[in-house]
Amino acid sequence: RRSLSTVRRFGTGSSELSHLSCFLPRPDFPTAWNNLGIVLAELKEHAAAERAYHTALTLRSNYPDCMFNLANLVSEDR
Repeated sequence: RRSLSTVRRFGTGSSELSHLSCFLPRPDFPTAWNNLGIVLAELKEHAAAERAYHTALTLRSNYPDCMFNLANLVSEDR
């Protein structure tokens, strides 16, 4: 939930997406992947958001915030 409030503070414009994507080349930074998933979910890009969440969980399997975000995304799709 904390991650979602961070994205709302920054917004979802193209400059914010660019800001988040600068961290993505670091394969050991799951927080960036989770944050990207949040932004993509807000933009209704659910398939891409799900891929970002799964990438974050691959990097850190015990990541409660990301699990919560993924669960919310999946429940929205139902």
